[in-house]
Amino acid sequence: MKMICYLAGGYPSMEKSLEIAELYVRAGCDAIEWSLPPKDPYVDPPYIAEKMQKAREACGDYEVYLERLQGFCRRFPDTEIILLLYQETILELSPGRLAAFCRDNGIETILSGNLTDEAAKARLMQEGIKIAASMNYTMYPEEISRVCSANGFVYMQALPSQRDLDEGRGRKTLKKAIELLREKGVSRPVYCGVGIRRPEDVAFIKESGGQGFFLGSTLMQYYEKPERLAEVIRCYKAAGETS
Repeated sequence: MKMICYLAGGYPSMEKSLEIAELYVRAGCDAIEWSLPPKDPYVDPPYIAEKMQKAREACGDYEVYLERLQGFCRRFPDTEIILLLYQETILELSPGRLAAFCRDNGIETILSGNLTDEAAKARLMQEGIKIAASMNYTMYPEEISRVCSANGFVYMQALPSQRDLDEGRGRKTLKKAIELLREKGVSRPVYCGVGIRRPEDVAFIKESGGQGFFLGSTLMQYYEKPERLAEVIRCYKAAGETS
């Protein structure tokens, strides 16, 4: 089970976020989901959106973020980076330049929760960049179509929200969703995120057919306690290896 740790680039400060990224690596994470803060993080849940906004308030210059990320990639060339970007950020940087940056720094995949610009998506894919696609329990036809047309991994909702429960979508939905994607011909990896709060959730994801998991707010609450943060990462890492 691949363990992917989310990093809010620039939060709580530029240098502190780099220290956290290094801690992630030394604690054993398999990949880092590295975000650049958008002007309006409306897609993300409030807890993470707040961190993005604080990072943006402290530094709104993407050149600084890219420079720091490039430095990290050169120091840790064997660490997989998944770049989390809003469509607005992709367009501001330009798909061509962004693709060149990714190639130069060994970044293969971009994950975006709101990338609907087909021209930008096509340009990135033409440049050899993998585009990860997200999938919710609702499994609307347009969501399935978007996942099928992507060339990167699938970011699948891990656990049901309260709304899902109210509408009759429970934990068994994850297994059904992954099976549906396989039936549609999706052979790319399925990594699950959102709602993971216990190491036991990792076993549930694996039993449902997931091949990896994301940790976000579960880790961010320990940003000021590095020893505890490392301990939590190792705990989930062990759960992914033994589940």
